[in-house]
Amino acid sequence: MANRNRNRNAAPRGLRRRGSELMYSNADLNVASQKRKPMRGGFKEAENAKEYTERNYYGIASETKNMKQNPFWVDLAQHIAKNGLEKPFLTSNFLYATYSHTEMISVMALLSLPFKAESHNYQSHESRGLKIDAASNLVIFFKEIALSASDIKPEILVT
Repeated sequence: MANRNRNRNAAPRGLRRRGSELMYSNADLNVASQKRKPMRGGFKEAENAKEYTERNYYGIASETKNMKQNPFWVDLAQHIAKNGLEKPFLTSNFLYATYSHTEMISVMALLSLPFKAESHNYQSHESRGLKIDAASNLVIFFKEIALSASDIKPEILVT
C-alpha cells in the first residue's frame, strides 16, 4: 500500500516536483521547443494584392472599341459645342447606341433624365390619343396601330 501512495505522489516522466508544483526540466523544455519550431509559423508579411481588370468582352475582339460612332455621339458633340454643359441634353438618337453594354450605360448617364419622375399631366386628345404635359425630361415608347389593306383569300383549306 505504501508503494501505491508513493507512486501517486511521484512526478510523471519528464517532470520534477518542486514543492506542490510540477515543473519540466530546462532540457525537456528545450527539446519540446525545438520540436515545435517547424510547426509554428511566425508573422509573415502578406503579399501585395493583385488587381484584375476586364479588358476583353465576350464576342468582341480586344482591338475593337467598346463604342462606335453613331447619331447619339454626333448629337452630344453638337450640343456641347453649342450649349456647353449647362443645358440639359436629351436626344431621340440614344436608340442607336447599342453596340456594347458599356456604351448603353454611358448613354444613360449622359442623358439628362431625372432620377425621380415628376408628376406629369395626362389628358385625352380627340378621343383617340393621349396628351402628356411633361413636368421634366422623359422618354416615351409607344406602339401605333395603323390601318392596312387586307389580303384575305376566300379559299379555306380544311383537312
